[in-house]
Amino acid sequence: MERDNKTEKKEDEKINMLAALIHETWRGRRSGGSMGGREPRWEETKDADWTLAHHGETKVDLANTDFDALPGDWQKENRESAAFALDEVARAVKDGVVLDDAFIESAGARLHQRWASGTAGDILPGQAVSFGDLSEEEKEKDRAIIRKAIEIS
Repeated sequence: MERDNKTEKKEDEKINMLAALIHETWRGRRSGGSMGGREPRWEETKDADWTLAHHGETKVDLANTDFDALPGDWQKENRESAAFALDEVARAVKDGVVLDDAFIESAGARLHQRWASGTAGDILPGQAVSFGDLSEEEKEKDRAIIRKAIEIS
């Protein structure tokens, strides 16, 4: 049982590491705000514990908040993407699939499909399209997550 707990803890650490990298990558693209900071992106949170800890505040600036300080509902999407990407890589390794550009492309497409079919369509309707209909810049975001999952695995 101890080994299972250690394995689970290690997997959780990988998920959290990749989720934080996903958030930091996204934040990095939001540079250029006033005074050299990031362009703010204020969003509502439903995380009651976070709201209580922030004196009743229900909005968070996602672009200027570190991953660990985000409300749980805003960490969730990155954690789910991270877990999915890591699972894709682990399954490919187990099946002897080469982790090449073709794998990255197909896994990136599956990651995007999973994301677009979830709550993302409600949050960002313009992005809830098929992977093939995305711009190259948007496709690269999904590919980058898969590449980072390969590095962490």
